[in-house]
Amino acid sequence: MDTQTQAPYKRFRPERYKPQMALSWWWQKPTYLLYILRELTSVFVATYAVILLLTLRALGAGGEAWSDWLTTLQSPGMIALHLVILLFAVYHSLTWFSLAPTALVLRIKDYTVPAKALVVAHVVIWLLCSIAIAAIVLTR
Repeated sequence: MDTQTQAPYKRFRPERYKPQMALSWWWQKPTYLLYILRELTSVFVATYAVILLLTLRALGAGGEAWSDWLTTLQSPGMIALHLVILLFAVYHSLTWFSLAPTALVLRIKDYTVPAKALVVAHVVIWLLCSIAIAAIVLTR
């Protein structure tokens, strides 16, 4: 072949695919919103962990630091924060229990326990444990 009749080689460079996604993509479907809310629960759980560590630090620092910290915890802002954390923790727990049937398939002989029954059992046991702990704490 004659090299003069061939076209010069042009290296193939495909364009990168860059999907355009709006920052509000998670508002488009309710399932996306619920997913983002579930992921957001981790921020509130981490916030509560920091509050718990600060509580332990105040407890170890002595009586005056402990009474100051208790005063801080009794402020309306901290009470509101704890209520928000509680709501997110409950949401996180309920969504976690709804995933239980995917991790646990319960078979009794030839019978497979329905997924809904597993979720209900988890929630009922959780509520019973919560009531028992609340009864112990509140009766002291």
